[in-house]
Amino acid sequence: MLRKVVFVVDFAWLDHEEDHHEQSVKAFSDGAQARAHLERCHRRFRPDGWPWSDVSGGIREAVVTFVGPCPESLWVVRASMSVGLEGVFVSRAEADAFHADRERAAAEAGDPRLLFNVDELDGMVRYSDFDLSVFGDWLTDHGIMTLPDPAQRRWGWIRWLMSLPREQVTALYAALHRFRFYEVVEVPLIVGDYRQEQWDEWEHRVTDEGAFGVGGSPNAPGDIPF
Repeated sequence: MLRKVVFVVDFAWLDHEEDHHEQSVKAFSDGAQARAHLERCHRRFRPDGWPWSDVSGGIREAVVTFVGPCPESLWVVRASMSVGLEGVFVSRAEADAFHADRERAAAEAGDPRLLFNVDELDGMVRYSDFDLSVFGDWLTDHGIMTLPDPAQRRWGWIRWLMSLPREQVTALYAALHRFRFYEVVEVPLIVGDYRQEQWDEWEHRVTDEGAFGVGGSPNAPGDIPF
């Protein structure tokens, strides 16, 4: 049985204008290779040459235990709507068991903020196995007697969510059978050097000066700060 420290890079790029985001997770046996990849993640631009609206990410060290040769991939449990690694595992079974525990704990915590970006009531119902009538009965049975005013749109939705006590938010999550706080993802484990032929396509376009070299993309001003 072998124990090994691995370095997991979890990174996300967000474009508010296009309502688009991308996320990448890779595991490395070599901390220097992980840090070099993280630096390229920070220097990546959008395909059109403009900066992303927001970027976030980092490196997490984890100890994994395995029998025999080093595995080619690992399983991670991460936040489904943001950057944040919860656990790193050698087997899918371990990751699934941990994931189930984390989902239960998150629902019981009753934090309504994770529903802010759900498309109001219609979007919430799409996460439920209940039809609309049964969903409404569920809310009533748990003391949720009023619904947000559609005329107030997003801010009315947020105010309504924030007005619910914790136990009612927990009951709401219980009716959202397909809503997930976390996800299980298989990630490659790169042992030793991370060679250029292993890089993602976008990594080849990143230089020491930025995503498109000195002066930036032909489609973007040359004075965009890196």
